Amino acid sequence: MAIAVSIVDIWNVLALLVAFGIFWYFAKNEIVKPIEKLTKAAHDISLGKLDVDLGVRGLKEENVRDEITKLAIAIDRLRASIQIAMERLRKKR
Repeated sequence: MAIAVSIVDIWNVLALLVAFGIFWYFAKNEIVKPIEKLTKAAHDISLGKLDVDLGVRGLKEENVRDEITKLAIAIDRLRASIQIAMERLRKKR
């Protein structure tokens, strides 16, 4: 009986570890990597590199369900606004 209980416990622990591994994999690919990409893009924009491509041009916020893509759309819109403002300043000189 004790052997059966210890085998069940081992399987529970293994199942928990597999579930954690799957969660970690998806969290890293679906949350961490996109946020790292947005952070790098925001950093580049702050340095004046306005040719950053976030891969969201043409997307509309109302058609997007995830918050990270909505944030990318907002950052891309900010980038475009800064680019337009910089072009206007150059023309005034």
